[in-house]
Amino acid sequence: MRLTLRTLLAYRDGVLDPKDAAVLEAKIQESSTAQQISQRIEQDMRNRKIAPIPVDAREFGFEANRVAEFLDDTIPTETLPEMERQCLENSMLLCEIGCCHQILSRALTIPATIPNSLRQRVRNLTSQPISHSGNLTRILENHGQLRRFDPANVPLANANANPSANRSDSRESISSLKIPGSELRPSGIELNDGLGRQVPEYLIGSDRTWMKRAASVSLLLVALVLVGAYAIGPIGRVQALLKKADRSNSADQAIPAVVPADAQRPKEEKLQDKNKVDAPKPQVDVPKRDVPPADESVAQPAPTEEPAVPGEAMPGDVEHSASPATIIAETPSKSSEMDKGLMDKGPADSSDLETLQPGPASTSPRMQWLPLTKESGASIVLQGTVDPQTNVASWVRMNAGQFVEVGQRLVVPPLQRTEINIEPGLRWLSASENALELLPAKETSSMQGPRIAFTSGKAIVFAAPGALSLELECHGLGITIQFAQPDSSMAVEVITSLVPVEEAALAGGKLETSSVVRLFSVEGELKYTIARGDFPNAPSDQGTLSVGQYVQVQTGKEIAQKELKETPTWFRSSADRPIDQLAIADFQKVMSECPANEIDAELQKLTGRRQAEMVAIASRTRMMLGDYSQLFSTDGVFNRKDLRIHWQTLLGQLVQSLGLEPNRARFIERIREDLPGRANSILTLLVPKSQSQLAAGADKLLVESLSSSFVDERILAIQQLVSITNKSLGYQPDKNPTDTIPAWRKALSKNEIRYAEPKTAPKEPSE
Repeated sequence: MRLTLRTLLAYRDGVLDPKDAAVLEAKIQESSTAQQISQRIEQDMRNRKIAPIPVDAREFGFEANRVAEFLDDTIPTETLPEMERQCLENSMLLCEIGCCHQILSRALTIPATIPNSLRQRVRNLTSQPISHSGNLTRILENHGQLRRFDPANVPLANANANPSANRSDSRESISSLKIPGSELRPSGIELNDGLGRQVPEYLIGSDRTWMKRAASVSLLLVALVLVGAYAIGPIGRVQALLKKADRSNSADQAIPAVVPADAQRPKEEKLQDKNKVDAPKPQVDVPKRDVPPADESVAQPAPTEEPAVPGEAMPGDVEHSASPATIIAETPSKSSEMDKGLMDKGPADSSDLETLQPGPASTSPRMQWLPLTKESGASIVLQGTVDPQTNVASWVRMNAGQFVEVGQRLVVPPLQRTEINIEPGLRWLSASENALELLPAKETSSMQGPRIAFTSGKAIVFAAPGALSLELECHGLGITIQFAQPDSSMAVEVITSLVPVEEAALAGGKLETSSVVRLFSVEGELKYTIARGDFPNAPSDQGTLSVGQYVQVQTGKEIAQKELKETPTWFRSSADRPIDQLAIADFQKVMSECPANEIDAELQKLTGRRQAEMVAIASRTRMMLGDYSQLFSTDGVFNRKDLRIHWQTLLGQLVQSLGLEPNRARFIERIREDLPGRANSILTLLVPKSQSQLAAGADKLLVESLSSSFVDERILAIQQLVSITNKSLGYQPDKNPTDTIPAWRKALSKNEIRYAEPKTAPKEPSE
């Protein structure tokens, strides 16, 4: 099979036979040109600035009929190379071809549903053509410009043939995208390294593009340096400015100082002050002042003096400075005022983020939301304080620079990435959803690092000089991390899943979970010590992780240290789809504008919106906060058919949030309150089944639930069946098709609804 543009599109959209796809994949890996064209197609399809092709375009390659013939593989063989050359030379045409091919490929597997109202409306239409046409139609007809847009080479069906037969074969007649590789015509441009002879190099991408860009950037930098040197002047002035900047930087890092009045203002500024021309010059010998104790505020200078500004440059005469300054330590009261100012401000902008620095060290450990970029500063971070009597948390929105004390919870909603400073200097990068709580240090622990309860999410932790240790509490697992170097970093992932329980225990409101914790070494080495809370007398497991290794520990199973074969996608990005990135931006904007203490009410409003992505993010955030309303109710998210693509993600977030015992009790209470008659059915379908439970009749319950009148029950049933058999058999819970349920009943009669591998089956419920 030749590697042409059309076969490349067919490979990208998965309409080739497996054997042909394997052959084409090998050719693509060998051809750098084909890889560049594939990347270009992906970029053009995502570029919203590319304008669509006009419908009445008449140029070769842009005509609608010609595009349709190319997609349907009915274009004449002699014109096919020229058509592919036009696609490679024009991003507009390449984007049109790629998008249309992708849509038609998906239409092969996703059947079109025509509502009965539309069918009835078409039947009621008159069969006679309209006697009068619009002005535009008449003008085009008079000038001979009214052109057809139906497929050129597809024969029309015989009008006298049987209508039912034509209707049954209509789909097969137009589904010519998915054809065997032997029927693909070998015409078209070969996408190999010799493509530059037929298409200019700059149109398909060049390996020397980075060299050209580097040369352009270098020339620009040289020009800027020359212009700056010309503007600054002689080299002596440059040296003076550098010394002044160096001294200014040291003043920024030093503790604020109180200096004599003579050194407060430059000499040139004194001469320009007309109001003080006749005033006597201050004496060089400054009267001695008493320095206040360390627990008092900073001393105020005399009335004739002006307080020094931290980080401001010293007088203009650098070589001959005034008398030495008196250093006075900064007190904690000043830092608390700074924190208060940050809390009163809104979300930090780009200028504020550049000046934010970690606060002074405290006697007790603290966390601080300290974003480093404008994007991470736009994130939404929620802080919760738990009532010890009711065990219910009240949530408020945090501001950049705000501290989190011991016993307070911190939640980062899904699809966001932001940085959190953990004293004494660890940097915690939240990747997607995060649920953290700062715990007091253990009296028996010899570690000096902070202790964090990490119950849900993914994160990357960066060490720092003086901050080389960390303690994590993850669902009964005590994990101690010791970084080897200050530039080391690690990643941690916590995944929670439900485990089977007995029917009697489930009816009594008992849910059990199991957690998997993975530790990755991202940079440098680290030593870990894992103590299991579920095995009090078991010894601690210790080990060392190098770059590319990770350790996995699961409740009730042995610790496994493995080699990382592929980098997880969440290392680089928290959102897989561009539409999710747009939705999280809208979510951040709405949440930043609402009052800080009305988070729950605003999330409830967002859950009722029509935008599916916004509803999904708001619902996932509410579940992280322990709010389980509007899930399985009549208008809940699991009964809204427009959220079909988000059902699996929402169900996964629900299970993750149930890792905490208070959340499990709150969830059962909410389900029984909202759905008193269906609460047991929801819980039964939500909890996974063991191998013995399937043999005892749970498989029949799952299959019969596929025909339930409630969408949420059908969702839970098919999710369970897919996790057991790795098959869906074409069942769609939002449509409840009757033709796929008999296939599941047939599998039930053959006892095929069992876990294929015993290792993947959940453990049997404990008595």
